[in-house]
Amino acid sequence: MKLVTATVPESVLDDLRDTLVSIGIKGMTISAAMDRLSEDMDAEHGHSRPCAFPNAREIVLETVVSAAIVNEVVNTISASCNKTASDGIPILVSDVTLSVRVRNFELVTEG
Repeated sequence: MKLVTATVPESVLDDLRDTLVSIGIKGMTISAAMDRLSEDMDAEHGHSRPCAFPNAREIVLETVVSAAIVNEVVNTISASCNKTASDGIPILVSDVTLSVRVRNFELVTEG
């Protein structure tokens, strides 16, 4: 299983969500993009504090998919956002070795 995380423009969210559902994505998490400001650096812990953009124009979309369709998901996200983002869309793909659905504690493994 793979976790696909992408920061996308808010303007493409509705169409992108519908497209992902049409290719078989059953669930996704959508949240406002956060920025970490270096001037807000916490000297004691060496971490910057997250700060929500006041006028959120970017959205973080996360979904867990099987490894078989990860390329299709990445291509779909890229194609949906290509019209609005000239710099490209940051897309991160990570391995998921184990997941638990919190609502019913169902153990989910690939295969």
